[in-house]
Amino acid sequence: MRRSVFAAAVALLLALAGGAQAQADPEGKEPESGQAGAIAPTPEEIKALKAGDRAPDVPLTNIKGKPRTLAKVLEGKPTVIVFYRGGWCPFCNKHLAELGQAQTELQALGYQVVAISPDGTEAAAKTKEKLAYRIFSDSTLAAAKAFGVAFKMDPEVRKQYLEYIKEPRSHDFSVLPVPSVFIVNKEGEIRYVYTNADYKVRLGKEDLLKAAKEAL
Repeated sequence: MRRSVFAAAVALLLALAGGAQAQADPEGKEPESGQAGAIAPTPEEIKALKAGDRAPDVPLTNIKGKPRTLAKVLEGKPTVIVFYRGGWCPFCNKHLAELGQAQTELQALGYQVVAISPDGTEAAAKTKEKLAYRIFSDSTLAAAKAFGVAFKMDPEVRKQYLEYIKEPRSHDFSVLPVPSVFIVNKEGEIRYVYTNADYKVRLGKEDLLKAAKEAL
């Protein structure tokens, strides 16, 4: 009798443990390709966060090497968040400069501008020298993945980048963000999203200002 009770108790404990494991496993899994948080196989297959989603609180590093969280950076302010590939990219530098030209008008609307890239702090600081708004390093790509704009580089293109780009960096071009713009309101809700798999095509100043006004 005692043995049967003991066996039943052990079986019950194992069943409960198995159920707990079954519930915990999905939380520990990496997001599948095609979901925000995953690394897409190509730029065309990213699944960026959408208008109505909340901006995720992710770790960043400022140009002085100090850790920050996106929530702390936002600080309850309407924000234009820009993901760019890196200071080595001429198309990114041109786009960042154009955004700088819109900064006064964006500030008048109550916005701050924040730019994020996989560049390390040294390269980010170099980019910041030309701009008035803040630049943050996302060298772990935690932010790019959380916003759903990270993609895996084509091996041949990556090889070319590694050979020809000698700018200071802290990554190996295995994964890059698709250049993107997210407009977030003071509550942390994403109100507007722009992405384009063609890195040569960027959101223009006038279109950005129009979207920023409509997002208020």
